[in-house]
Amino acid sequence: HRDIKPANVLLEHGRPILADFGIATVHTSEHSRSEVVRGFGTPAYMAPEQLLGDCDSDERSDIYSLGVVGFELLAGRPPFIGATEREIAAQHVGRPAPLLSVFRPDVAPEIEQVIRRCLAKRPDDRWGTAAELRRAILDAAAPRPPRARRCASRLLGSRG
Repeated sequence: HRDIKPANVLLEHGRPILADFGIATVHTSEHSRSEVVRGFGTPAYMAPEQLLGDCDSDERSDIYSLGVVGFELLAGRPPFIGATEREIAAQHVGRPAPLLSVFRPDVAPEIEQVIRRCLAKRPDDRWGTAAELRRAILDAAAPRPPRARRCASRLLGSRG
């Protein structure tokens, strides 16, 4: 897709639908990959390799962008904030993402781990496919036995 961001995620009957495949379409046209990388995308949601001009970015770049969207959805703000697109891009490239639990202590640790892996700086440290990410999200969101929930709550210092 190459431009996953909240504005390109529509909801239809509560189900997310990805829209605006303009960049993906241009990528497959006569334009060179380097032209696409240089001229398109939204820096606040782009993977580090895209921001560095990697012409061979793949599905793992979209997984990074989904991690940014997920972080923002859960935290109420994107992981990186700056006065300019350049500042934000530099943070995506050079800084680890903040812990989601700093902004949302009630988010399950398993969900936080999914988001952290999405936001890994190196593509090889992310899931290789969207299907793998989907399985990880479903596993992280699966109900836990009551005893495990109580233990996790005690470890995290919360009630429940």
